[in-house]
Amino acid sequence: RGDLISALAHLRHAASLDRGDHSIWDNLGIVLQKTGDHDAARAAFSSAIALAPAAAEVWSNAAGNELDAGNFAESLRLAEKAVALAPGLAPAWLQLGNALVKLGRSREAERALGQALRIHPRYSEALLSLSNVLTEQNRLSEAREAATAALQIDPRCSRTHVNLGSIYNHLGDLTNALVHYRRGRELDPANLE
Repeated sequence: RGDLISALAHLRHAASLDRGDHSIWDNLGIVLQKTGDHDAARAAFSSAIALAPAAAEVWSNAAGNELDAGNFAESLRLAEKAVALAPGLAPAWLQLGNALVKLGRSREAERALGQALRIHPRYSEALLSLSNVLTEQNRLSEAREAATAALQIDPRCSRTHVNLGSIYNHLGDLTNALVHYRRGRELDPANLE
């Protein structure tokens, strides 16, 4: 938390010195989002977009903020804009997929996440999101494969361990479920969804 506060102070200072650099405003939005100040993050992302309307990564980051804030339709709109601006930007497809999931459009989400993985096959966040979509569809073997692949890329991701524990629980494999729940708790005690 202390690192975020320090980063926030530095970025605010940088923004006061150079109001025309969209990347400062984008980074400020990212840090504000991480602190949970979604309104201030939205304002920072809006400033970045006003300065660089063709910067797809800013639209994608803004979509992530709206998703975290619970504004799923707005997240979808922003993610669609990011994808339109840069069809080869994997994080934009991830944001699109995540927004579609929240709006209950799991088949479309699966396609968007698949596109993110075609662009970046070792994208652990996209694999984790895909695993969640497949779990919701009760396609547990495929969900386990996606979560296992994500874990091979990022073995220290608490959310992936918890997700894999849930999948094993659904499959009736309580031993592996417990192993992954425990590992998820060890990595991040606050992340037992």
